[in-house]
Amino acid sequence: MTFTMNVLWQTLATVCVTLWILQRFLRTRGKENAALKGRVVDATGNGPSEVSAPSHGAAESKAHQYDVFINHRGPDVKKTFVAHLNAALRRNGFRPFLDAKDIGQGRHVFKSIDKALKGASVHVAVFSKRYAESKYCLNELCDMLRSGQVILPVFYGVNAEDLRWIENGPLKKGFEKHVKRGRTEEIEKWKEALRKVADYRGFRLDEVNGDEEQLIRSILVEVRSALPATLLAGKQRYGMEGRMKDVLNTLDRVNVLGVVGMGGIGKTTLAMEIYDHFVSHRQFERHCFLRDVRSRSSSEPYQLQRDLMQALGLGGFDVTNTGEYRRIFEGSIPDRVLLVVDDIDDKGQFEALIPDIRKLGSGSRIVITSRYRDVVTQAMAGAERWEVYEVPVLNEFESRCLFNRHAFLSETPSEGFADLAAKVADACGGHALSLETVGASLFDKKGCEDMEMWSEAVKALEENEDVFGKLRSTYERLPTDGDRAMFLDIACMLIGMKKEVALTIWKSCSGCSGAQCSTSRTPGLALRRLMDRSLVRVDNLGMLRMHDVLRDMGRDMVKRDAARKERRKPEEWTHLWDAGVAAKVLNSAETRPRIRGLCLRVGDDTQIIVDEESAGLRAGCASYLASQLSSMKELHLLVLDGCYVELRDEISSWSEELRWLQWRRFPRPQLPSELKLPSLVVLDLSGSNNLTRLWEDDADIKLPMLQLLILPYCYELVELAENFGECVPKLKRLEMDFCWSVKRLPDSIGLLRDLEHLNLLGCERLVTLPDAVVGLASLKTLTLNHCKSLQQLPEELGKLTSLETLRLLGCSCLSNLPASIGGLKMLKTLDAERTGIKDLQARFGLLTSLTHLSMSGVRSVPGSFQGLQALTSLHLDCASADMGGLGALTALKDLVLRSHKTITALPKSFGNLKWLVSLVMSFCLELLTVEALPEGLERLQLRECPKLTEIPSLAGMKSLVYLDLYDCKRLRHVHGLECLIFLEYLNVSGCTAIDGRGIRIMGNRALRECHVSGSKIGVAYGNKWLENGPSEQVFTWIGNAIPLLTNGMVKEVVVEVTSTLLLECVIASDAKCMSIILCFVLRGFLPLSRMEVKVLRGGRLIVDMPMPFDYKLLDNVNKVWLCTLRREHHLVQSLKRGDQISVYRYGYTGSCRVLKGAICVVHNEDENHILTMNSEALDLKLSKDLVLQFGELVFEDNDGPSNQLL
Repeated sequence: MTFTMNVLWQTLATVCVTLWILQRFLRTRGKENAALKGRVVDATGNGPSEVSAPSHGAAESKAHQYDVFINHRGPDVKKTFVAHLNAALRRNGFRPFLDAKDIGQGRHVFKSIDKALKGASVHVAVFSKRYAESKYCLNELCDMLRSGQVILPVFYGVNAEDLRWIENGPLKKGFEKHVKRGRTEEIEKWKEALRKVADYRGFRLDEVNGDEEQLIRSILVEVRSALPATLLAGKQRYGMEGRMKDVLNTLDRVNVLGVVGMGGIGKTTLAMEIYDHFVSHRQFERHCFLRDVRSRSSSEPYQLQRDLMQALGLGGFDVTNTGEYRRIFEGSIPDRVLLVVDDIDDKGQFEALIPDIRKLGSGSRIVITSRYRDVVTQAMAGAERWEVYEVPVLNEFESRCLFNRHAFLSETPSEGFADLAAKVADACGGHALSLETVGASLFDKKGCEDMEMWSEAVKALEENEDVFGKLRSTYERLPTDGDRAMFLDIACMLIGMKKEVALTIWKSCSGCSGAQCSTSRTPGLALRRLMDRSLVRVDNLGMLRMHDVLRDMGRDMVKRDAARKERRKPEEWTHLWDAGVAAKVLNSAETRPRIRGLCLRVGDDTQIIVDEESAGLRAGCASYLASQLSSMKELHLLVLDGCYVELRDEISSWSEELRWLQWRRFPRPQLPSELKLPSLVVLDLSGSNNLTRLWEDDADIKLPMLQLLILPYCYELVELAENFGECVPKLKRLEMDFCWSVKRLPDSIGLLRDLEHLNLLGCERLVTLPDAVVGLASLKTLTLNHCKSLQQLPEELGKLTSLETLRLLGCSCLSNLPASIGGLKMLKTLDAERTGIKDLQARFGLLTSLTHLSMSGVRSVPGSFQGLQALTSLHLDCASADMGGLGALTALKDLVLRSHKTITALPKSFGNLKWLVSLVMSFCLELLTVEALPEGLERLQLRECPKLTEIPSLAGMKSLVYLDLYDCKRLRHVHGLECLIFLEYLNVSGCTAIDGRGIRIMGNRALRECHVSGSKIGVAYGNKWLENGPSEQVFTWIGNAIPLLTNGMVKEVVVEVTSTLLLECVIASDAKCMSIILCFVLRGFLPLSRMEVKVLRGGRLIVDMPMPFDYKLLDNVNKVWLCTLRREHHLVQSLKRGDQISVYRYGYTGSCRVLKGAICVVHNEDENHILTMNSEALDLKLSKDLVLQFGELVFEDNDGPSNQLL
């Protein structure tokens, strides 16, 4: 009895506990449901929403979690082929479903597999020999067929015939097992499914000679082409579309393309895109992608050759026999092959694979990638047509999208991280690998406590071997110590310096006595090697540039001890580029024998102070700094911008190896009288407003090797010392731009026999040049632009027999050229616009080397003028001289006769100018007719010639790209306009006398701007966007092209300096955008303002950029503004459903009224379908009716319906 009662009590206790737990559970669920309902109400009502962005787990629960479903039998291929396919899909941004491991914990396995199958857009079925043994594989195959989605069969060890004739093939055994297990009802269904799939075009392992990598690449191409555009939008390789357009255009012209760039910039990715493009279009008989050739050539050189031979259908040969391999290669290669040779660093690696590039058929294409431009050019040297393409960095928009994709798995950052993400992405400088690496490192760091990690993310790249290791290997493989030293000089000190100045510094080290100097003795070749390896570039201004990531890598190398694999102390660095670190080093007691470059740059109003008791930058005495500089015996490069240094005897003991001293904003009125820097070649004192003279006339200055003296913007500099020429005997360049106070130059300047360039631009008080100037025997360039007080040039100027360039622009007080001007036998360029010179000397025609002449207001030219047979460019603005002899100047390429006062016609001899490319005769008020024009002309400007009535037919001018006839009101005909197939710009607005009937500009691929208002010339603008056309086009006054809708925002708009919204719309379609047209009419005056377009996605700003709007006046107050962006434009590429597009006006205060306008988004390339700002689809008739309401934009067009909507 007692035992029974104990059991009952235990049972009762258990039941009570269970009921209590259940009650707590139900209460908790009830609260959660109530809270959930409350959130839903808040989200749909007016109150603040508590619904947050979905986590990754929530995102994965969506129906379209997976793009690709891989159907396979695990024991056969899961750990081999399917594992490699799955990894490749993920690397390329796809989301494949492989097996139960892809299902989250706590979810029903079979339901989740079924959901993944139904949600995937592409199904890959891998058929192996024992595939039929799995009923799950067969059932999935049936479901895949019922889904109607794309199925890509992969025949791995079996053939399609094996699926049709199951009884005779490797699948027979599997079905026998199903029969034994009593699955007779399903067998016929499974067999029918296999027979259907057997008819699909699939992938076979034997087609690629057993090369799984090639097979997987082919599958990736098909997956990408099979996925809907909406799913591919999130997988785009940022920046790839523009690059692909460039390289495909290039491959139309050449058969070998070298792709070069710094490590991690995206060379291999681009090569893969090229390969995938051609493989998917099946343009070649055979194709092969040889990856990582540099590393594989040392470990498995013969395997590379075997892979290539197998891909070309030439397997089975002994590739270890070099002669045999060459014989096979030269005799058996198909006519059309595509070869990608990825990542070479030696010409021999390429030649081992392709012994003779000339043996490839003319229809073949080869793509080579490398970090080394010189290696690529050597490898391609034997090809008939080849080019090099340097991969550019990503732009701001592409960089941010790529970074966000890795940091947030979305193109837009999480809430609260937009500004921080933009800063981090911008700091990577468009370097793809850095963006991916930094983004991935911050993926799980989204808390408030992680903010500091974001600010340090870019700096952490220095420790990342994936990025810096790849770049460091390029540096370490430089062939000489001199190359590496040059790279470090640039990275630490010389970014932004002109190439020629840097070379001057390095060349001066050829006789360097410094024990530690490792400067290359052939600096020109060394710099070329750095450029060939994409470590350094020279911009279009001739400045040395380096990517920020490379700069940081170089500075990191300075901090490292390569031998001991550890960090050096700053005292041991060869370069100190940070002023704060440099100040602490100078204050330390340790010796500094290694320092080669030192930067102590400070702000405009700061004094750098280093004394015996302080370690930083603060006010105080600076005598200690001078003595510290004296102890740096290896110092070559020194920057002291804005520094105050006590200059006494110590300056004479500064390093004798000092080559470059940049002391901008020099704080004293003159240099010390004891200045002795025997090796200095460049002295830069730019912007030194306290400097009144260089030094005293009797100063003992010794700068025996100085070649370049830079003094621009020294506004208070009155004069150079009288002994100037004696103190700097080797000077080659003297720059004194905008030294406003200089009135004269010393006579000793004539002693500078090596001086090649003298720049006195903007020296407004300079009245004359000393006669001693004519002694400058080596002078090549003399710049006197805007010397407003200059009254005369030396009479014996003709003695400057080396002078090649003379610039006198804006010398308004200069009325004559000296009679000796004809002695300048080497003169090539003379610019004398806006001077007082009106008549040319009789000896002017003796300037037989003159190629460029610019003058204004010329009244007469001598008969000898026709002797200027070398003249290629002639600009004579506002002239009144007789131009009858122009036809004799047969070398002319560029002629400007703007605002000529007397010319009435161009002579027939003008047609003799066969080399003329550009003719500008705008505002010639008396011009009546143009009888002949050279057929090679590319640019023709005759705007606002009010009396012009005739021009010759343009039909034969096939090269014309720019034609401006604006407001030629009496011009009656423009014959041959429709023949100008390369025309990019046309303006016949205001040509009201033109009979435009029958003239139509049709199918012009090149046209970017077209202005035809009032000319009766119609433009039929079709919606057939062309692959090779321009990415931006601006059209004004186009009939039946753009429907102008009444703007629902019509109101008085006050434009402030910040911004004002003018137009907006929302993308309402999932289809990929093909183009955008933004057009509106404004009434009012808005000075100095611009248009900008912003795109918001989910309330977050993702695009903010100025746009190239063009406008035209309709009348005194109304303007039409228009901008057309094609699909190649990155704004168009980025748009998705739900994005809000807004047009803003920026500028000074003013008011305007938006009369009409529309944002038209074209989604379909083949249909006349437009989504307007009101999301209305317009048919052709409605569009025409709307356009007719605004007659100023309409043109008569006899072709009627052929005009398609944009």
